[in-house]
Amino acid sequence: MTRELKFRAWDDANKQMIPHRKIGVLLKNVNNEPYGKQQMFYMQFTGLLDKNGKEIYEGDIVTVDDGGENYDETYDDDKDEYIPFNRYEVFWSDHCAFWLRDLGTGLPDDTEFSPFGYAKFEVIGNIHSNPELLKEQDNDTER
Repeated sequence: MTRELKFRAWDDANKQMIPHRKIGVLLKNVNNEPYGKQQMFYMQFTGLLDKNGKEIYEGDIVTVDDGGENYDETYDDDKDEYIPFNRYEVFWSDHCAFWLRDLGTGLPDDTEFSPFGYAKFEVIGNIHSNPELLKEQDNDTER
């Protein structure tokens, strides 16, 4: 199986996400000046889609649904279902793989395996566009 290599970029000066199709086009601004003085953060596509068909990139903030086996969930009485409540940042690890960082602890996910092969993810934002999601979350599973 081959993985499509593509990137998106966060333009910190203009506070906007640049999709992969427009990165080359936007390397120069309207005054034909190089983007070099502006802070750009590039994020690689993981090759995976979330449960809604949205592409998952490094820097995305996701919830993980594995049926409560390894990732905490809480019961929603109104929906009559279990819902994952912890948030994780997708990042590229030193182990040459995409991994998850628990936003409650700030530490890499401590399971001995990557959940990317079996769990359902939902992208709820990213570290640049949604910094409010990076605030410490309550990791108390007794909800």
